[in-house]
Amino acid sequence: MTLVGMGKMGTGGGVRMIPLGTCRVASTARRVLQPGGGFFLAALLALGGCASINGYPDDPEVKTTLAALQKAYFGPTADDNYSTLKDVGGRKAERDRIVLGRIKAYDAEFSAFQRALTSQGNSLMVGSDLAALVFSGFGATTGSAATKSALAAASGGVISAQGVVSKDAYYTKTIPALVTQMEANRDKIKLVIFTGLKQADAEYPLLRAESDLADLNDAGSLNNAVSSITQQATNAKITAQAETAEVQTMSLVHTATSDQLTAWIAPSNPASKTNGAALDGWITKEAALNKPDEACLKNTNAQLFARLTDTRCDWDAIRGEAIADPSLGVK
Repeated sequence: MTLVGMGKMGTGGGVRMIPLGTCRVASTARRVLQPGGGFFLAALLALGGCASINGYPDDPEVKTTLAALQKAYFGPTADDNYSTLKDVGGRKAERDRIVLGRIKAYDAEFSAFQRALTSQGNSLMVGSDLAALVFSGFGATTGSAATKSALAAASGGVISAQGVVSKDAYYTKTIPALVTQMEANRDKIKLVIFTGLKQADAEYPLLRAESDLADLNDAGSLNNAVSSITQQATNAKITAQAETAEVQTMSLVHTATSDQLTAWIAPSNPASKTNGAALDGWITKEAALNKPDEACLKNTNAQLFARLTDTRCDWDAIRGEAIADPSLGVK
């Protein structure tokens, strides 16, 4: 970047060009009349043509071969050779060639899309921050009260604008999560395609593969990524609500087994920490067995296990199993 500095006209101050990074800042100058008749040049900065900060290295595939891939594997005549082939082996080979070529093209397009997302977000954040910094710095180092006032107002305007920009910053910070979800979505579709390519052409013809390829292209979209993340959050919420509802139906009991286990893990017992950890381990091991009559053990710890009861299972019977297990040594 090159910034336009300021100096008092007629005193040799002139205008200084200050190199600062790789962005180019377009500036215009305005004369501000001072009490002594002198003039200052106030730099009114307008960010323009900033070189974006990209979180990825350049992908040579996009620049050198994407156009060739599009020409070779897309268009109204791209499938003609496949359609004319009668040999089973030849049709499969041609199908595979077309599908793999299109996957390569879609990968190159997606690579460019990722870089564009990161680049756009970084430019947005850096530009307004730098403009505010420059205005504030000039205001602090300029002797004229009028110029100070003008630059301070300009700085305030940029900072106010940053409030609007900050709304976009939330989007910028979500880009890594969105990209990760897009990659996951694309990998799922690729698995379907590569599984299909293992089959004969009669079982996985090109028309079916092209349908999956269209899904692969759409899987790399922001809309699909947001939809997937939203669905995951919704599923997690439903699961959490169900688990909460289960806990809310539970009650504490005083039975022989619950009292014995409670005393065994109670803080008053010198070995309470060791005993509690051992009981937690036993619960985890039993829950992993997925016994139908022990489903209640999932998401249960030693303290809950010792006292809880509900209609999901026979807690007293399971506590009895724990007490009888010699590996625990409950006394």
